[in-house]
Amino acid sequence: DVQTKTSRPAVVDDGYDEEEHSETLCGTCGGRYNANEFWIGCDICERWFHGKCVRITPAKAEHIKHYKCPDCSSSKKSRQ
Repeated sequence: DVQTKTSRPAVVDDGYDEEEHSETLCGTCGGRYNANEFWIGCDICERWFHGKCVRITPAKAEHIKHYKCPDCSSSKKSRQ
């Protein structure tokens, strides 16, 4: 499943805690995690991204089984 971070009601203990993710940074812009923004996690490198930075909306994310970030998608980098 696609890993996503979205804002959730405070009464629901679903493991997504703002404090827990306070050190999470966007892999594109370097911005800190904010529960009021949509985030998506790369299933390859496991980095997190603002949806807006990688042009993924929550609606698009619902149809993605395995998300690959732009870096992993263009991984023609030589592996030495």
